[in-house]
Amino acid sequence: MRTLAPRDAESTETGDVRVAEVRWSRIGGTWLALIAGVLAIAIVMVVADFGHAPAASADTPPPLVATPIDDGREQVFDRLVDAARQQPDVARYPAVDMVVEYEQWSTLIDADEEAAVLPLSVTRTRRLDGTSSLRTVAADNRWGGVLPVDARRPGEVVDDLASTAEESDAAYGPAPETDATALSDRLLERAVDGTTGDLFQGLERLRSRWTLGGSDTAAALEAIRDRDDAVVVGTVRDRLDRTGVAIRTDSRGGGHFRDILVFDAATGALLSSESQYLGGLEEVGVRPDTVIGYTAWRTS
Repeated sequence: MRTLAPRDAESTETGDVRVAEVRWSRIGGTWLALIAGVLAIAIVMVVADFGHAPAASADTPPPLVATPIDDGREQVFDRLVDAARQQPDVARYPAVDMVVEYEQWSTLIDADEEAAVLPLSVTRTRRLDGTSSLRTVAADNRWGGVLPVDARRPGEVVDDLASTAEESDAAYGPAPETDATALSDRLLERAVDGTTGDLFQGLERLRSRWTLGGSDTAAALEAIRDRDDAVVVGTVRDRLDRTGVAIRTDSRGGGHFRDILVFDAATGALLSSESQYLGGLEEVGVRPDTVIGYTAWRTS
């Protein structure tokens, strides 16, 4: 069975050593191979037409449904930025060991429609000596369907990878910038077209390596606010059952995919990221209005 696209199947190469991350990415430079010949980008994860929940196949979570927010876009962003700035900056590598935990899930494109796909519980650790590790464990079947015979079982270790300090430096990069323009430039370093969807994906990639404090998060929100096509959709319950403010963009893949970020209204913290395929591409073997993946962070 194949995943929709190697979602940011990130790798760092140092000599003959290849450090691979068991992740799968969204549309924008990351899903390159999937729609080669049609789009020079990749698939971005995002959530549905928030006002309703289209039917999804048995192995996928239902699209998120949003409750509209009465306030205007600028008011919502101002509140999120202010909330983030009131949060302390976190102690992290190289001052202390840094641990980032998250749940991640991606759909399959050629499995039986009744096949279940387990979420993955990921723990990424950066130690004081510069080395790092990435441990991935199969989580419970929360989205229905029948687990294939050859699939991982809940609790089974999928990967347990270790990296040297040199490899980790390349994979992590420097600590996040606290200036919106500088952070935006960094998040778009790997972008194909520099769309808002690319910005969302870059933030997801950064957040899956680094813990973010108030200044970092405020800079990210300001960078997103500067993008006119970043739409405040409303409040949603994310995949870990937390309430947050959903911000959406349909900028990647010519409108065939949607990216969404969910932020905590009280702290401004980034809670989760999702992608949805909206339809219209013969090369993508997924039904329209299908959630194709999400990442939900458990740590700040």
